[in-house]
Amino acid sequence: MKEKEECRRQVRETDMEDYDAIDPNDLLKKAKKEDPMPTYRTASDYANVMQELRSKHFTWEEVAQWFQGNGVPYSMPALRSAYRNKTGE
Repeated sequence: MKEKEECRRQVRETDMEDYDAIDPNDLLKKAKKEDPMPTYRTASDYANVMQELRSKHFTWEEVAQWFQGNGVPYSMPALRSAYRNKTGE
């Protein structure tokens, strides 16, 4: 236990030494160059898409496969549940 605390203390001291050397303007420039994080979407955000596919007689399994083939990795139960919760169907 003492070894862990000693290690943590050393890390904190090292962090503080390095922290004073960082120019805030340099960090700001670096932050501005970062790409935005992807927007998080819930399965219910896709209710209109699910409705369109279901109107074309896709099964829920086919809906899930269609989503997965288009880079949206939701399972069939997750999509069906989200759709029912959103639309009340």
